[in-house]
Amino acid sequence: MVSQSFAEKDYATVYAFANSLKLALIFISKEAEILDINFTACQLYGISREKLLNRVLPEFVTRHGIDCPISISQDSYSQISANRTQHQMTEGRYVEVDWQLSQCVNEYYETTGTLLVGKLYQALEPLKKDERLDYLNKMISSIPGAIYSKDLSGNYISSNNTLAAIAGIKKSIASLSLRDQDMPWCEVAAKLRSADQKAINQQKTIITEEYPTLADGHKVVMLSIKSPLLDDNSTVIGMTGISINISKLQVLNEVIGMGQSYSSELSSQDISLTPREMECVKWLLLGKSAQQIANILNISQRTVEAHFNKVKAKARCYKQIQLGYVLGKYGNLLL
Repeated sequence: MVSQSFAEKDYATVYAFANSLKLALIFISKEAEILDINFTACQLYGISREKLLNRVLPEFVTRHGIDCPISISQDSYSQISANRTQHQMTEGRYVEVDWQLSQCVNEYYETTGTLLVGKLYQALEPLKKDERLDYLNKMISSIPGAIYSKDLSGNYISSNNTLAAIAGIKKSIASLSLRDQDMPWCEVAAKLRSADQKAINQQKTIITEEYPTLADGHKVVMLSIKSPLLDDNSTVIGMTGISINISKLQVLNEVIGMGQSYSSELSSQDISLTPREMECVKWLLLGKSAQQIANILNISQRTVEAHFNKVKAKARCYKQIQLGYVLGKYGNLLL
């Protein structure tokens, strides 16, 4: 139960004090909506403050399988108590948090919210850790393709590290309650949603090409395999999928279509460019000549031409016009 209270006007002091001691702090409304949260508490959930604000705390943590710092008696938000929780931090270590509750009151002694302050302790080992499930999670995390599942509303409910990396998120998306419109590829969110719903509605696996923009700004070609996600009663509860970046293979296929002959063993590694080659290509795409590029990079024109010869060899373009065609259409994928 709530053991103490503090004046609303003293909130800023309490907030600063908690930060100075590296305590986790969450301020919730009478309806348990998150009104404020500090950096230490955000780290427990692996999500930014902006994404957590205004969420109902018990619903958010329960939905994503996270320990809840409070217990509510008979659905009455006026009767809550603190719990001890455990969290896995982004670097892999586990911490336990001992939470304490305080009521915030205004000048009329009316309760305006509840403050949760938690002290972090190092956990020796995870609680109730299923080794087989952990092994499976490690296998999924090591796969280079993006693996994910979404609920019927389009919220991500699980993912591997690859999806988090291409989205520019430091932690698994499983606990972030995000949709495609919240991702760097938001401009194609409607198309991705349409493909998801096709797999769900038709209850069969579909294969499709998708063209998202990643967190680094590159627009890529993804080959996606999507299937309906079923529960133990074979009821569709969402979708699951895997998406693999085939951008460089797309470049090779285009060049092959121009009549070039390539070895069947050619891999995407063959067209990986060095930093200096990428600089030359970037300026070429911006319309600069070899001499202008040489002046910009403070190198000789002969050196620039040597870099272009290497790029042509890697892309199997032995004529300047072929290189211009490939770079003009797929240059952003090669960089």
